[in-house]
Amino acid sequence: MRTSPPGLPLDAVPRLIVAVGLGTLTGVVVGLANDVFLGLPAGIAATRLFFVLAGWTVLWPMTAAATRDNARREDFRPLADELVVVTAAL
Repeated sequence: MRTSPPGLPLDAVPRLIVAVGLGTLTGVVVGLANDVFLGLPAGIAATRLFFVLAGWTVLWPMTAAATRDNARREDFRPLADELVVVTAAL
């Protein structure tokens, strides 16, 4: 039972990879337009923003049953996902 938008993946890792790509692009554009020292924090902030927005977009519209199914699916390998997300947050 999927009630999330069909274009975004439910897994956190693919959303994180897309967010890192968009954040890198943002950082490069800001860095080239202004300064490298401004582009780096802009890229980091954009990465975090894109990741949080993608998470909200995927998880917010879930029903209780969809949330339960997603939580059971995520319990399959939570350690690897959590390590990736925590490493990216640092």
